[in-house]
Amino acid sequence: MHYGFWEKSTKSHHESLENPIRFLGDNIMIENSDLCLDAGCGVGGVSRFIARNYGARVIGVTLSDVQLNMAKQKAKEQGLHRQVEFFRKDFNHTGFEDESFTKVFGVESICYSKRKIDFLKEAFRLLKKGGRIGIVDAFLTRTDFNESEARAYRKFLDGWALLNLSTVESFQIDLSIAGFSNIRFFDKGDTIQKSVARIYRTGLVTYPITWIMFKLGLIPENMHGHTISALSQKKLVDYRMVTYGVFTA
Repeated sequence: MHYGFWEKSTKSHHESLENPIRFLGDNIMIENSDLCLDAGCGVGGVSRFIARNYGARVIGVTLSDVQLNMAKQKAKEQGLHRQVEFFRKDFNHTGFEDESFTKVFGVESICYSKRKIDFLKEAFRLLKKGGRIGIVDAFLTRTDFNESEARAYRKFLDGWALLNLSTVESFQIDLSIAGFSNIRFFDKGDTIQKSVARIYRTGLVTYPITWIMFKLGLIPENMHGHTISALSQKKLVDYRMVTYGVFTA
């Protein structure tokens, strides 16, 4: 369900998914001397990629015990367990000491923070002087929704258990309020069209299956909600309500 960057030279879905991480790593200048925080690491895929391809040490945090156990297991299987560590923590309130990291990043995770400023203030606290932050995510381009657009937006949020999306402008303002400088936004909306279409097709195929399974009580409502979001996300992009991009600061 992740979004990839389809550049002119991109040859596969797998490569498209690696492109945002490479773009992030290059633009916040990750090096082998860095200690990075992966905020909202999930099962640790981005953490392992950064460790393997940039040589950096990475600490990932997630709220899910299931994800935490999977992340630890996969890191061990790939021989990265000494380079990558995972903890069950809230990325808005990590409990790590001030200036613990040289880089902080979040890939399709910071959107889950109710107040994005809470995370950004925590990230600023955690970064050493001169540290860098990178965020890969979806952002609203406007908020003047008509009734149909508002309905599509709500289905998208509900299906993926999101409370809200930040606008590009408000996220930039929050970065500045948190203390960051040299703020840049790279709008990559044009490069995710194939991913949008792929996720939409997945939704079309799985919707009737998950609807029946939900009605029969075989799966929880939120699992059926994923397929609704897969359909709704295309409307948000087609209606130019949402774009996808990378913030660095």
